[in-house]
Amino acid sequence: MGLFDIKLVVTGVRILAAPVLFLMGLVMKFLKEPSGRGWVAVNSTIKDDADLRSRLLSADICFSDLDDTDAFAPAKKIAFDKWFSRLLNDDHYLGWFLDTTFAYLRDGRCAESEQWALYRETFLQDLVARENIGESFRVESARALVFPGVADFYKRISALKFYVTQNVLPITGRFVDLFDFMGAFTEVDDKGKIIENFVLNHPRYQHYLVKGDMNTDYEMLDRLRFLMNKGRILEVTGCYVAFDCEDDLMDPRFDINIGRNYFGLADILDQK
Repeated sequence: MGLFDIKLVVTGVRILAAPVLFLMGLVMKFLKEPSGRGWVAVNSTIKDDADLRSRLLSADICFSDLDDTDAFAPAKKIAFDKWFSRLLNDDHYLGWFLDTTFAYLRDGRCAESEQWALYRETFLQDLVARENIGESFRVESARALVFPGVADFYKRISALKFYVTQNVLPITGRFVDLFDFMGAFTEVDDKGKIIENFVLNHPRYQHYLVKGDMNTDYEMLDRLRFLMNKGRILEVTGCYVAFDCEDDLMDPRFDINIGRNYFGLADILDQK
């Protein structure tokens, strides 16, 4: 265990946090321990299973990221499809590939948003390229990438659902159809602004749920909390989809953390 990895046992509930986060009160406790049906952890804003259930079921609107939140990133599937032959035959792709490799080595996952935006600008601006994606990426392709339990979770909440994603419409639209979403905001590079405009234009919606796996998704949650503090909305709940349940892979700024398996969350919603 490293210097900055602390596991505390408090009244029989496992608490996970780094020291600075612990001092700030941003600690996570497991409501559902890791198992074959996933895991669910919450920070101190959620008291128990009943509180979690109430927050999720009362949401009017659900804003969700797509890539690595509901499914293994379809953007990566598109960007790296037939990558070897493209490296040999397309100098522009070779340049993007090398730039992306160095960006990952330097910045890790923080490089993903910028490199996907660069891919869009370089390879997906003309209509033919987008039509080709729509033809090759069918509903079956989307379904094969979905994380376990995602469909079960969405069936259990009544919120109107929207994707807010950097991905393009021909890809995102497949998931909109799969999960009966109202729609999607695509190719979004400033998610906070999109969310704020929606809230100001739809004051009747007062309870929000935000799901994501990146800092760009936290921008949505942060903006909604700002609007809640200003009295524009009544409640916002954030759900972070982590790669794993290790301390340094969670994000306690979000009220809920889950892994890439939604069955645990669906199980809690099924409790009476």
